[in-house]
Amino acid sequence: MEGPLAEFSITDIISLVSLGKRTGRAEISGQLNGHQVSGALFFKSGNVCQATLLDLPALEAALTFFIFEDGYFHFYQGQAPDREDLKVSNEMLIMQGINRLDQWKEIRPLVHPGDVPVLPVKPSGLNGGVTLKPDDWRFLTYSNGQLDIFALGEKSKLGQFKATLAMADLLKMGLVEKKPRTPGAVFYPELESLALSQLGQPAQNLVEQAYQRAGFRADAELTLEQAIQVVNHFRRLSALLVGPGPSEMLDEQIRGKLRHLYHR
Repeated sequence: MEGPLAEFSITDIISLVSLGKRTGRAEISGQLNGHQVSGALFFKSGNVCQATLLDLPALEAALTFFIFEDGYFHFYQGQAPDREDLKVSNEMLIMQGINRLDQWKEIRPLVHPGDVPVLPVKPSGLNGGVTLKPDDWRFLTYSNGQLDIFALGEKSKLGQFKATLAMADLLKMGLVEKKPRTPGAVFYPELESLALSQLGQPAQNLVEQAYQRAGFRADAELTLEQAIQVVNHFRRLSALLVGPGPSEMLDEQIRGKLRHLYHR
């Protein structure tokens, strides 16, 4: 069983596997805040028992599949997980997932893929005091004016849904605003997102080190020549982490992103 998510929603996939009381793994890939990601839902006798996606807890991973934009799934019969961390019923999971999708549709017009939040010079939301939710505080803590929404979701451990919801809340309150998307401004979050997607969590500090070795601040507006200096340092650092082969493959992707950003 396989097909595009446009034809088989997550609700459909769960219902079909449940109806057949199947045991196996549904591999699911799709767009999430502008990035292609993939994970899996595991079933035991038709019941969802485990979910994996990025570094999210099982329930958060399962619910995040509901907000995938485009994508594809493939069900593999008989492949059970090593662990069974999900204890909610299929019906409850579907109910929570549909509610999450409704929330996603409400906040999507406010936050778009690639958006970088920055603190305004005079935050309007501070007049008269303000009460922030824990996720909003955590989001603000990691917002440095360079990380885009995808990178913030990963670095803060909030995940993409909670990070996007927090940014939408803060935008409404006037506590953050969106940074203009000039090439020099968006290069840092683009580089960090690529590093995270290809090298995983150990790569988080490599971008900062590359900027430091090139002599630039993380919030600097880089010219193409300056960005190339950062990329050269990043290639050397990543080679130490994963070896020259994977480092060279990632370097090609980064230079392709550079050409796209700077229209070269």
